[in-house]
Amino acid sequence: MSDISTKLLTQLKDYSNCNDDLALKIRRTILEPFQLDLSAIKKPPPTPTRFKQMATQLAPVAMRIVNQNLEGLVGLKRATSNTGNYIIAVNCLVDTSFYALTALRHMNSFTSLKPLDIEKTTSNLICKMVELGEYNRALDEIRKFRSLLASVAKVQLDTKSTLNKINTTVNKSVLTETPENCQAKSKRSFSPVPESFITTQWEEEMLHKYQDLFQFPLDTTINDRTMVLLVLAYQMNTLRCWCEVNEGVLAKYVPYFMEKRGNFIDWCKQLEKIDSTTAKKQLESFQRLLYKAANKYPLTEEAAFHCYNLQTVALNIMKLSGISPLKSVMDRMVRIGMTYEKATAHTSYTQLQQRCHQFLENLNPNVNNMVEMDSYFLVCEYYAYVAGKAKSYQGEFYAYKYMIFPLRDVVQKPDTCSYYYAAYAANAKLALTAVQMEKMINDDTFVDINKSFEEINACLKIVAATLENEPTQDDSTEQALYNLCKSIDGFRRTAKLLYDFVSDKTKKSLIASQNDPFKTPPRLEELATPSDFGQWNTNMSQLNIVLQKCSEILPASLCLTKKKLNSTNKRRATQNDIMISFIDIMVLLARMNFNIADEDTHHEAYEYLASAEQMCSQVKFMEGYRWLSGSYYNLGATMIKTELYSSAIYPLRKSCSLLEKDTERMNTDEGRLQISKRYEILGTCCQKNERFEDAIKAYRFALKRVPVSAIEKFASRADSVAVSTIIETDPLVPKLIDRFLRASIIDPDQSDIHFASEFMDLTTLSPVQQCAIYECELKVWTFLSLKLNVTKFQTSIIEKLLEVYTPDQYPIRRARILLHRVRIERSSYSDKQNGTRAALNYAKEAIQCLNAQVYSKDSNLLNYRRHYLALAYSWVAICGRELNEEVPNTFSSTLQQWGILLKRITPIYHSGGSSKADIQHVYHSIDDIEHFYDHLRMLSDLFGVTGQYVYQICALRLLLKLNNGLRDVSADSVSDSIIITCTIARIYCDLGYTGKAETEFKYAQNAISSRPCSNTAEIVYRINYSSYLTLVGNYDLSKEVFDATKITWEHTPHVDSKNEYVTAKAYIAQCMLLADAYTAKSQLLANTSTLDNAITCAMASLRLLNKCVAVVQKSHAERTEKPKTASTELENPFMPAPKPTKQQEDANKAVFRESQWVMAQKMATCFVRIASLYMKKGSWNEVGYFLKQGPLLAEKVNSNIIFFNSYLCSSEFNLRFGNSTQSKDNLEEAIVYQPAGKNHLLDEVELKMAMANLAVAKEYYNEAIATYDEVNEILQQVSQSAYISSIEQLVDIKEDTPRDTKVMFDDEVEKNNEQGCVPLYRLQSENIIRKALALSFVGKVGKSLTLLEKLKETEIVNENEVQLDASIVDIKLSMLRQEIANRADTKILLHESMALPVMKTKAERGGKAASSTVMKYELRMIRDNLTSSLERIISAYRTGYSRERPTIVQSICNQATFTLFLQNQLSNSSILVNNSALLTTYYMEMANGLSMRRDMQSCLQVKMHKILPGQSPSDKQWPLTEEEQEEQADRFAYVNANPEWLQAHLNSLSNLYREEDDLDEGEFQERFVDILPTNWTVCSLTLDPINQDLYAVRMRTKELPFVVKIPLNRSFHRLNAHPVIKYSDAVAELQEIIQASDGTIRNSQNCNEQGQIEAWWSTRKDLDGRLKKLLDSIENQWFSGFKGILSGRHHESKDQLTKFQKGLNELVFKMVSAISPIRKQVELSVNFCRMALCLGRRPTFRDLEDLSYFVLSCYEAQGVQIDYGKLDIKKMTDQMKALIVRYHERSNTSGVDTIKNIPNDHVILILDKHLQMFPLESTPILQPQAVSRLPCLSFLRDRILYARSYGSRHAYDDFGMIDTEWKDISVSRKNAFYVLNPSGDLIDTQKEFEPLFKSVPEWNGVTQTMPMELQCKEALLSRDVYMYFGHSAGQSFMRGTTVRQLPKCAVSLLMGCSSGLLESNGEFEPPAVVANLWDVTDRSIDKLTKHMLYSWGMLKKNGTAVKPKSLVQAVTESRPQGKLSYLIGKVLFK
Repeated sequence: MSDISTKLLTQLKDYSNCNDDLALKIRRTILEPFQLDLSAIKKPPPTPTRFKQMATQLAPVAMRIVNQNLEGLVGLKRATSNTGNYIIAVNCLVDTSFYALTALRHMNSFTSLKPLDIEKTTSNLICKMVELGEYNRALDEIRKFRSLLASVAKVQLDTKSTLNKINTTVNKSVLTETPENCQAKSKRSFSPVPESFITTQWEEEMLHKYQDLFQFPLDTTINDRTMVLLVLAYQMNTLRCWCEVNEGVLAKYVPYFMEKRGNFIDWCKQLEKIDSTTAKKQLESFQRLLYKAANKYPLTEEAAFHCYNLQTVALNIMKLSGISPLKSVMDRMVRIGMTYEKATAHTSYTQLQQRCHQFLENLNPNVNNMVEMDSYFLVCEYYAYVAGKAKSYQGEFYAYKYMIFPLRDVVQKPDTCSYYYAAYAANAKLALTAVQMEKMINDDTFVDINKSFEEINACLKIVAATLENEPTQDDSTEQALYNLCKSIDGFRRTAKLLYDFVSDKTKKSLIASQNDPFKTPPRLEELATPSDFGQWNTNMSQLNIVLQKCSEILPASLCLTKKKLNSTNKRRATQNDIMISFIDIMVLLARMNFNIADEDTHHEAYEYLASAEQMCSQVKFMEGYRWLSGSYYNLGATMIKTELYSSAIYPLRKSCSLLEKDTERMNTDEGRLQISKRYEILGTCCQKNERFEDAIKAYRFALKRVPVSAIEKFASRADSVAVSTIIETDPLVPKLIDRFLRASIIDPDQSDIHFASEFMDLTTLSPVQQCAIYECELKVWTFLSLKLNVTKFQTSIIEKLLEVYTPDQYPIRRARILLHRVRIERSSYSDKQNGTRAALNYAKEAIQCLNAQVYSKDSNLLNYRRHYLALAYSWVAICGRELNEEVPNTFSSTLQQWGILLKRITPIYHSGGSSKADIQHVYHSIDDIEHFYDHLRMLSDLFGVTGQYVYQICALRLLLKLNNGLRDVSADSVSDSIIITCTIARIYCDLGYTGKAETEFKYAQNAISSRPCSNTAEIVYRINYSSYLTLVGNYDLSKEVFDATKITWEHTPHVDSKNEYVTAKAYIAQCMLLADAYTAKSQLLANTSTLDNAITCAMASLRLLNKCVAVVQKSHAERTEKPKTASTELENPFMPAPKPTKQQEDANKAVFRESQWVMAQKMATCFVRIASLYMKKGSWNEVGYFLKQGPLLAEKVNSNIIFFNSYLCSSEFNLRFGNSTQSKDNLEEAIVYQPAGKNHLLDEVELKMAMANLAVAKEYYNEAIATYDEVNEILQQVSQSAYISSIEQLVDIKEDTPRDTKVMFDDEVEKNNEQGCVPLYRLQSENIIRKALALSFVGKVGKSLTLLEKLKETEIVNENEVQLDASIVDIKLSMLRQEIANRADTKILLHESMALPVMKTKAERGGKAASSTVMKYELRMIRDNLTSSLERIISAYRTGYSRERPTIVQSICNQATFTLFLQNQLSNSSILVNNSALLTTYYMEMANGLSMRRDMQSCLQVKMHKILPGQSPSDKQWPLTEEEQEEQADRFAYVNANPEWLQAHLNSLSNLYREEDDLDEGEFQERFVDILPTNWTVCSLTLDPINQDLYAVRMRTKELPFVVKIPLNRSFHRLNAHPVIKYSDAVAELQEIIQASDGTIRNSQNCNEQGQIEAWWSTRKDLDGRLKKLLDSIENQWFSGFKGILSGRHHESKDQLTKFQKGLNELVFKMVSAISPIRKQVELSVNFCRMALCLGRRPTFRDLEDLSYFVLSCYEAQGVQIDYGKLDIKKMTDQMKALIVRYHERSNTSGVDTIKNIPNDHVILILDKHLQMFPLESTPILQPQAVSRLPCLSFLRDRILYARSYGSRHAYDDFGMIDTEWKDISVSRKNAFYVLNPSGDLIDTQKEFEPLFKSVPEWNGVTQTMPMELQCKEALLSRDVYMYFGHSAGQSFMRGTTVRQLPKCAVSLLMGCSSGLLESNGEFEPPAVVANLWDVTDRSIDKLTKHMLYSWGMLKKNGTAVKPKSLVQAVTESRPQGKLSYLIGKVLFK
């Protein structure tokens, strides 16, 4: 060794020399020679020889340095560290040691060192560093040392830290940060260390840097002891550093490091294989280190957790090393867990569970050591406990698995197995299976655990066997028993949960199957106790077996509790514990085996409970009776739910008897109360089973068991609180009394009845206190009176009460009882009049009591006086009204009093709410809130039916307040409030105040959106809101709201109760709600769809209301019958009903009393609405029917307002019907019933408007205008804000406050947007329209137009918009007519006839040309006005066609016709020529038969079977939408009996009717004109009676219609005026002729003498002559030259026709040229020429003159000025006549008979309502022609299309519908049905025809008998011909509606008097029939009919059939028959 080396070693021994310089010297000396030179000037490396030489020299030095430094470090530790260079010295020694060790590694191959010597030395060095506290340096060196060991052991270290996972891969480069530098940029994860543990940045850095040191890859092939010890040494050093650094703050991470493989414990296990002793020492060291670290933690929650973790690791080490006894270790494991639980409020049970699991792993206790096993079981139990706390089913599972594990071998030897082991094995199995069951429940998963159940049974059998051997009783046995009982009870609880879970799951499955149409719906019994659990069945079966086995074990275990041990064991099972578990198991078994559908299982359940009862008796366990009582009670309750009342009686009775055995409980009030309730339910069950005696007995027991304290408490409050309030707060006594009385009243007429109070212990009560009980009983009787007549029982109690309540001592209580009697007497059924009289007297007596001066003992009840007084006054008013006596109107005062009482209460929707004090004040002021609520509701209904709407609103406001926390909690106050609010809104809508209604709807909407309410309330809101939206004109939103209601309706449950009263009431409410829905839809459809749809919905509403009446009047059997669908008659709602059962009768009467006023009001509204809709439609017959119903209803309910509205509507109808006299009478009747007062101004408005309308009809225009002005003033008054705000103000007339004091019932209503009055504005607009029309009638046209145009400018949504437009146009046209008439150049347009198409003009032929480019300004203005008027007309037509009254539509069409005529004449354009002719014809035809066409549309639906006539709507289904109606119609049509071709035809017609209101001219030509057969001519006549214009149009196929406007008074404006009969005169003359003819017929029986007969015939002939003269006048004066337009087609010569046209044009042009300077030729059309030629060969001068003036007017219309003074009219007519004669002669010469009609020529007349009564078929020009008539062109189209469809019917199946040319439809002469002399008084007719009819064997019919309607219907459907010979048309046995709805109908011949009477009924059109126009004599018409039948071919003359003819031809040929060819022959029409 060199001196340098010696010197260095010497310096290292002196700590003062140890510094960095010394360390550097040593490094340079021993290390650097072996390292590479990295300096700039590189030295060459040493040669191998030199390297060896240096290693030989320096290796001993390096070894000496290391060894010396190790000793130096030990010495340095012993020395004090006060020296200043201590740290420097330590660093120097450590650094030089590592330099030396590094050098030794370089020199290792040249030294004598053994393997791993360097590593061991390094390990020792690190250990010394740790001992010196150099933890950080040590950790750094340990990290290097770990890598060194890995390289030595040749194991691969994990380069990636498992505790620090960085998501992205780091690429090594100069720009790449190291993980340490990137740590702030990447989230670190120190798994399995919870991130919440890391509290500081330093801890995070330490974990990141050194976390891998705690694991070294475990390689089981490493068997070198030294290597293993080196690994353990480095790990121990790491652990020591970690637990010591920074005061051990990092020790908390150690337990988590021990969870990873390769930790210290794992290497100890590896060492144990080599050196177990050393391994145990290593573990012991680690254990001490952990305890030392744990003890350092402070007493905090967080520290407790870390301490626990460290201790559990230490205990696991102790368990592994065997340092301590296992029992001690196990006990400490439980103890430290419990200590941790107590030390922290937030125990981490998951951590506890994990530590327990780790502890129990590989734990093998000594099975034979019971003390040790106790500790082991305790650990297992604790593990299960903490796992349960952690909600870890897996943990619990493993806990019990561990418990079972050591017992497997023991229990497999049952012969030697003791009770201890068997009990614990069973305990573990039970607990383990309970965990499995709980897991299945929570996961909703099925698992087959039968194996577990079987194992339990095996264990329990062993337990049972050990019990038979009488096990020794020691602490262990006691502990085992305790745990077994505990596990059995836990298993029982889980079993119950599993059973409940499976049962509920099965029930849900059964409920879900209800909606499956392919599965049988489950029975109620299956839902109550399901028995088929599907895949769970096996589990349930095994579970049952286990429970039974448990039930056997528990009683047997009782022997172990009898002997008391001197044990310190706190956990021991007592007899009570075992009995409770036993009883619970028996109860569960009873329940599981109980199947309500299987009676055998009932007995099984009872057996289980009986066994438990017997056990209770044996061990005298009295508490058990209570639990068994509850079980019996539950069984009985389940039976009650499934209505097995008979079966439920036994368990309920047993429940009561067992509870009675619990004497300790029976001596308490609570126990008596419980048994009382049980008896009550038993009584109810007996009553349901009709065991009334048993029920009464049970109720008696219940009454007797009521605690006296409860009775005293009830009665003691009566002196200051109303009994009703006591009942609400303490319902026990009233409820019992109610049930007892219900059971007692089997028959209301029975006499031997006991009152409930007789069985109650009232001995401690005073008489007045007893009266409280009596009043309670009286309340119950009052409830029963709703369904039964119990008047005598009520009276008995009342008399008893009145004896005590004297007027001087108890005036207020006496008044209260008297008011009870008022209700009783008024509800008397036997003598209504006297009952009401008595009620009035009692009410007056009550008022006297309440007005007493001294109230004595009732002073504490004075707070109720105001309420009782108001109630009494209201009864006085009600009874006085019903008796028709004059009584002061006290309703205002009554409502005022209640308003004061409820002033502080706000409605439920008010944001502020009401305080509790205010609510309590009301409770102390108003008695019986629910009864008061019903009373107010009754008043509201009364006010509604009597028209006192303001009072009704006030009453509803009070109801709203009562719903805000005052009513019973069971009442749905929110829903009721919403319904009431909507009712108020509806009333305001009816009154016209839509603004206030909108406010109410907002409140209702807010309540719906913010509070829970019923579906019914939401439906009511939606229905009423939809009606409101319709009222204000928002139709789209209204429809949206209404349609959306359907979803709510479908999800609304319907009441299905056994209670007749509840069922009837619910049914009525449902029907009325649906009725409201249909009414709302009707209102909407009336404005958006057709009137038919609106009527259908209104009728549905009425039929539903009719069903309501049927419910309360018919018996149950009748209600369950299938409804009749054929009847359309409505039931009388007040007719005597069939006799139902007594109970039903009483219930129905009660329901009827409650709802009659509401139903009456709704029905009255329906009557008026339906009548109004039918009036709009034009169906006068239906209007009359419904108007008759109103007064009948009003009389029944004594309602003046219904009378008033009905008579007003009747007045309007009769006025429109043309019967002004009857209308006036109706108005006078309405005045009698007119409601008076400021609240009825709207009624006054309606009355005055009706009076004004009547005045207009009677032409009292000035009076009408004045009345209209009055109406306008009233409407302005009621629309003012001040009036609207005062509506709900009532003047207080009874209080001491000033008389002007008012209570505002709408005090909480906001005032915003309340002034809207849309209906009033509309009423005002209607009033203005009517006034304007009246002004126009008196000549004030300008003022009239100004009014209307001003109204048009308003923004009001106007229902009268069509009428307004029509009125404006009418007045404008009137003004234009006047202007045109005043102009010389245009007046001819009014005075002369005009034709369309306008005659064409040719180019000028010399002379002065007419100005065609410049039109005078005035004419241009007229034309523009016509154009704008036409646009308005067309708009009004399209809007109102389907919904407005026929008269308005007809007026619009007439306006269009006139406007088109004028527009064409004033226009020089040729564009409109053809269009105008078609459009004019279109509008003319659309005006005809409108009401019948509307009827036809609905009839077509019936014909196609898409709707059923008279079908009642469903009382459960929401009104169908249009789409749903279409679908339903298609379904109905699919199964109809119509042939396919007929169904297709009907469907086509339906579409055509639907589209015909919006056709253009081309479509009209195609659909109506071009389809005409070639031999048909249609002539349509329309009369304008005001302007005396006749419009005639002739239509022929493939031709443009030829339209002529013929002024009737045109001759008055010509040079030669001719007399013309006025239209009114013609109508009067015809009516006189018919009346005179009818008179002669009636007097014919009195003419027996010859002179009388001759005079009779003379009168008849005169009448015949007068009729002929009238028809001649009509033809010659009205038509004159245009009569040819009526004619059909004649044979014509085309050549001669052309020549005639040319000659006529030349003639006229020549004549015009002579008198006019303008040379313009008008070409007369060929249609005009044909019409002129129809005048025949001898035309009259008047006819020719008429045509001459017409052609001249055609020239004038083209601007040719004619000087009529120069006109030679005679010359012109002569030349025209010559042309006509020449045409006929030359044509005749050529072989063409131009006078003769073409073959089978047919003229169809279409007459408007003004002309229909005239027999125009008998005018001279039509006499020789085959003529028929139809009411409208649409019907003609229908017949043509039917003929086409009929003709192609055979080909339809193959090719579909085929349109063919016209073919006549023939009938079979053999297929006829006749009705002959049905009344039996037409003997002559019968004698005339009976032989003839019977001679045809194929005919069938009835003679001298009234046929059934069904018989006639069948005849019309199946026969070709139907003949009627009797009076009228046979409508007495065959209704017209039935005929119209037939899909097809036979040809009908109605030969009765006036069978086809056509009268103009005001606005209404007469019906269309084929019959006689007026009365005829039987012999005369018989002769005509007989000839017609022969001519037609129906009868053979002399056995020979005539050539077939059409029926029209036959009728034409038959008319001349008889003496009176006009009076008789012209009566018949087709």
